[in-house]
Amino acid sequence: MLTPYMPQAEIAMMDMVFALKRPARVLEFGAGGSTVRWSALPFIERWVTIEHDAEWYARVKAACENQTAADIRLVLPDSQSAYIWRHTAPHYDLIFVDGLYRVECIKASPQWLAPGGVVVLHDASRIEYAPAWDVYPNKAILTKGDGNRNGLMVMWGDI
Repeated sequence: MLTPYMPQAEIAMMDMVFALKRPARVLEFGAGGSTVRWSALPFIERWVTIEHDAEWYARVKAACENQTAADIRLVLPDSQSAYIWRHTAPHYDLIFVDGLYRVECIKASPQWLAPGGVVVLHDASRIEYAPAWDVYPNKAILTKGDGNRNGLMVMWGDI
């Protein structure tokens, strides 16, 4: 079974985010154990995941075959804009960024985020993601990370 590829403290923090926000619609960049774990929550109505790796896509899709909310889409990484713009519906309650082009995904996310929604950036401690840190007026570091990997940051606009 696939499980989220993050330390237990980050899994616990994400569990809390989902318990508190109870998002009905989620957009995720980067499929994995997170898709398997959280798209199965009973309050999730629609979970759209964008994945670039064909083998990984097939593995996650198979793991989610009985989860009706999960809509996992393969987008080959030949185009940044295709990867970022591959979903259809705006107004997601939670956007989880854990795939390719993270800074660009965060920068594009305000138009997709529902009022009161949040964006979560995984591996937020990486300095190359710094241009994404100020896209939203509000942010909180949920877990620190080590500068190379890990760390969760949640961001949101005016609520």
